[in-house]
Amino acid sequence: PLVGVANETSVLDFKVKVDPSERLEPAKDVAAFANAQGGTILVGAAGQGEFVSKYLPLSLSDASATQKAFEEGVRDRCRPAPILTVVPLDVGAGKVVAINVWPFVGQPVGVELKPADLARQLQGVFFYPVRVGAQTRPILPEQMHMFVDAKFRRTVLALSGSVGSPVTLVG
Repeated sequence: PLVGVANETSVLDFKVKVDPSERLEPAKDVAAFANAQGGTILVGAAGQGEFVSKYLPLSLSDASATQKAFEEGVRDRCRPAPILTVVPLDVGAGKVVAINVWPFVGQPVGVELKPADLARQLQGVFFYPVRVGAQTRPILPEQMHMFVDAKFRRTVLALSGSVGSPVTLVG
């Protein structure tokens, strides 16, 4: 995306860097996109407000650690595991890492909260995030039914690209 022009949206997020030991935050970000309409997380892109202000390319080792943090975060925390591809992009003398997340149609993707994440020693607790505009929000209990019905979800995803256009529904 062009500096000063592209902004964060429901399908695009900018991050300067990711803590290589962190797994919860990458899992939450991936699940939020998977529960919406998919999208891309760009690591190595600095935002000013919601716009990309500059690129801060990562070293090859930091790019590799970023990929590992996202892949292991999804493996260890997300149920069911959404599909993602990690693509290192050459920018200047370094890498900007693009994490491309596919929408997950069958059911909502949850992120497991580990005992260390919680004040109380609870196990088997899941958080269901969703991308709403440029923000990540929890799926509320009264919204859950919209994510559980796969046919309804596929219809919503199919129609999401037609906002502002006439749509004809054939029964």
